Amino acid sequence: MINISISKAFAPILLAVAACAPLSEPYSQPEVATPVSFVSGGREVAPANPQWWKGLNDQVLNRFVEQGLEQNLTLQAARVRLQAAEQALTRTGPRSRLTGDATLGATAIRDFDVNDSDVRQTANLGASYVFGLFGRDALQTGAAVANRDIAAFSAAQSRLAFQAQLVAAYLEARFQKASQVTLQETLRGRRDTLFLVNQQLEAGVVTALDVARAQAQIDTIEAAIPQRRAAYQSAVFSIATLLARPASEIMAELQTVRGQPVPAAGSGVGVPASLILHRPDVRSAEASLRAATVAAGIAETDLYPSISLSGSISLEPSQAISFGPSLRIPVFNRGILEARRREAALEAEAAELAWRQTILVAIQEVQSNQAELTASRERAAELNDAERNLRRLLSLSRETLGAGETTALQLLDAQQDLNSNQLNRLEALNSWARSWARLQIALGHGWTPQ
Repeated sequence: MINISISKAFAPILLAVAACAPLSEPYSQPEVATPVSFVSGGREVAPANPQWWKGLNDQVLNRFVEQGLEQNLTLQAARVRLQAAEQALTRTGPRSRLTGDATLGATAIRDFDVNDSDVRQTANLGASYVFGLFGRDALQTGAAVANRDIAAFSAAQSRLAFQAQLVAAYLEARFQKASQVTLQETLRGRRDTLFLVNQQLEAGVVTALDVARAQAQIDTIEAAIPQRRAAYQSAVFSIATLLARPASEIMAELQTVRGQPVPAAGSGVGVPASLILHRPDVRSAEASLRAATVAAGIAETDLYPSISLSGSISLEPSQAISFGPSLRIPVFNRGILEARRREAALEAEAAELAWRQTILVAIQEVQSNQAELTASRERAAELNDAERNLRRLLSLSRETLGAGETTALQLLDAQQDLNSNQLNRLEALNSWARSWARLQIALGHGWTPQ
């Protein structure tokens, strides 16, 4: 025989469920005021450029970036975390409120008085469902979506950070290699000058002091070369780590490259408002605001009653079915729940302030990098003009040394000025390329906004 027990309050409670409307309005992104343009920019919206590094026109760099986007361990970890967040999203919705299990048991009983034993078996199947009242179901799903978005934007941030680190290391390696080539060329020129000064010493035109000064300049250059070599190797090691490849392979690929990559042309910076769409850190901060706002809504629903529907089936030792709703009303813990609601509301307020601050920092980074880009590009152009004039000065100094119109000191000074200018020009080219790269990252290029 099967016994069935159903609560008489079942119908009124279900009617109450239907009357429970959401407590809060759907989340909407707050308005934020941004300047109509950057200080040195126009008012045209710049589209996202997911492959901005190709503006340096360097095939080796392009190949390194493509390899790193697939092989970099930090990016792989970010993708795994995103997959975990997507899995968490599948645990939301109505099925997250349904619980239940089956219980099977057997108990051996022995009665020593009558010298008898028995085995009692139990079999139960139970389930419970909690209704998502007051919009709680939608809020919990919204929280999971926000956390998934945070993971996605964090992965995009890792992607941009990788690009920035790799391009910076690559530009540094090219700069240090170009510096070594320049120092080697300078060393050959200084030795030619030393030979010329020794000839003038034999002719009685210069003194031993001039020869000593020329030799000292050679020694100084020879001392600088190992330092440049070490800096080059350090940059290569950084590239190898980012690509998860042996450093020997990176050095082999860089053996044939010459010169330094520079941007082909300037890129538009667009308008400050576009950073809200392009920068993953801004998008992540907005997703955190969304998550905090939803959490405040969930804390609000905790103050109100909850209704659950439970049922069970027992097959052993007797057959029975029980089924009915239950109403839970927070009473004695209401003060704690109120404190949690206020705490969640304050956290949401702080998240909005953090989001607005992230936008301000993004605007500052764009304008600072834009100013650095303009300055380094102008400096490189001026140093290029200066090098052309210094080469002419050095040539004239060599020609007039024998005639006594130029002293050995003036020749050595002209050579020193040229060599210093050459290294400064290489550094300016490196600064130009690096500030351009930083600007692309500041603008949020390097990924495809969804």
